[in-house]
Amino acid sequence: MKARSFIIFTWELFRPVFWKGTAAILLGCLTILSSVGLIGTSTYLLSYAALQPSISALQVAIIGVRFFGISRSALRYVERLASHTVNLHMVGRLRAWFYQQVINGYPRVLSQHQTGDLLDRALADITVLEQVFVRVMAPPAIAILVTAFTALFLSSLHPVLARVYLLAAGGSGLIVLGLSVIIHAWRLDRYADARSLLHAWLTSLVSGNADIRINGQPAVFRERLRLVQAAYSRMQRQAFRTPAALNAMLTVFSGLGMLTILIIAINIHANQQLDGRLIATAALLVFTSFEAYLPFPLLGQHLAQAMQSVKRLLEMKVTVRTNHRYEGKALKGSFEQLEFRQVTFHYPDVGEPVLQGLNLQVNRGERVAIVGPSGIGKTTLIHLLLGFWQPVSGEVLINGLNISRYDPVDLRTLVRATSQDPYFFPGSIRQNLLLAKRTATEEELIAGLRSAGCLDWVTRLPSGLDEEVGERGSILSQGQRKRLDIARAFISDAPLLILDEPFAGLDLAAASALHRSLLSNSRERTIVIITHILDYLDEMDSIHVMKDGVIAENGTHQALLCAGGIYARMVALSRGRLDVPAGSTPLH
Repeated sequence: MKARSFIIFTWELFRPVFWKGTAAILLGCLTILSSVGLIGTSTYLLSYAALQPSISALQVAIIGVRFFGISRSALRYVERLASHTVNLHMVGRLRAWFYQQVINGYPRVLSQHQTGDLLDRALADITVLEQVFVRVMAPPAIAILVTAFTALFLSSLHPVLARVYLLAAGGSGLIVLGLSVIIHAWRLDRYADARSLLHAWLTSLVSGNADIRINGQPAVFRERLRLVQAAYSRMQRQAFRTPAALNAMLTVFSGLGMLTILIIAINIHANQQLDGRLIATAALLVFTSFEAYLPFPLLGQHLAQAMQSVKRLLEMKVTVRTNHRYEGKALKGSFEQLEFRQVTFHYPDVGEPVLQGLNLQVNRGERVAIVGPSGIGKTTLIHLLLGFWQPVSGEVLINGLNISRYDPVDLRTLVRATSQDPYFFPGSIRQNLLLAKRTATEEELIAGLRSAGCLDWVTRLPSGLDEEVGERGSILSQGQRKRLDIARAFISDAPLLILDEPFAGLDLAAASALHRSLLSNSRERTIVIITHILDYLDEMDSIHVMKDGVIAENGTHQALLCAGGIYARMVALSRGRLDVPAGSTPLH
């Protein structure tokens, strides 16, 4: 990825904690300078003591050793505390940003990324960036400051020492850093993809374990996992070898730098331009200052990983159209009309439109059915209505205004849609029902269960509403999850309910009971049923038949049967009348 994108992304995370981060960098600099001061004063003390001066002449050096020894430990503690505080603030903002992208990009994000890949981005990529301040941002700044202060001190001894030190330390740091960045960027180009593939495979194996065993293929999948793991382990080993070699190189550079300064200091002393007690001090002070460059062998690896993680996270970035809050009468509870006006839509990277100039109108209090074969775009209508996707052309209107004019939170208090595969969080039935309305009373929960036709079996459970449903509602059947999701819709205050395939997965008795319950408990709401099951539509106010991305027919059940068109043919097929062609004698 471009360095500019990485810098902008990390700066946006760092900006709110800029002053805390600056303080942490200064503390890191002072910590290393304390080490430099400790070694420098200790060396000076030993060199001076070798001349056997009076003890009073050594008092300043002795105090200096004590001061730097104590301050080094104290400063290290405060620096770690400050830097990790900055890290926590940055990663908190990063996790909030990631979650917002998932929300804004639903369902596009889920359609483009496997669950394991999303999990890898949410955990591994964000974990890499947890330490981006300590491992990537702070070390170069600290190294520059330490080198500058050390050079300033050496210049007070002799200008040549400062110039040589800057050349040795700066050159060594740049060489190690450059090699680290280049090598790791090259090797880690595929590292994140391999890690993501491994996590995706592990997630798939756990989720599909039952199907793998039923089909007798555990050995095949185990071998595939072994190959994926082997490739990932190979990359890890390669990534670990480089820092070891660069650490050795840095140690050699620091030793050479110390020897160079020692030789130059001896020559300067020979010319009587430097106190002999400072020769060893200058050499060891330079050697110790290389502590500021110790993170550099791994800095390239951390930088490459951080840039790769930012690139993967930015792939999820969603540009959200600005919503203008509707300033008319209150949106909540004010539904009058829903209209799809000349709506055309196709999914990203798919040229064939799902909807082509579709027109549909639903008025307050109506009970409407939208029917058609699977894959015709019925569920797409829900996603467009909830703002998950944007039409390529045309408008989705509520009360005559484009839904983009409404605040998304307000819009979803007006419209409540069920799902073909509803999700249930680990917890009780009560907790999952309260997802629809946090302030719902016991009476409202009971009424919602009754409306969805599932009150009887819930009350027969050992713990009733407090029965645990397990992960993803694992103790519930598909039909039970479906009806509980419908109960959540009724518990909400939304005046417009969109029920996606409410009868799918139910036996005849349960479907019939749900149908009767929907009709008797939805008098105050507008109901839109999206289904391919045609057995319970005779009492709908209108039925819209979708074909080729448009509404091909609409009318009441009886009127459509009498017309003998697409709907009549669908009903005939559903009743086993395979010999009835379209346009034949109407069904009665």
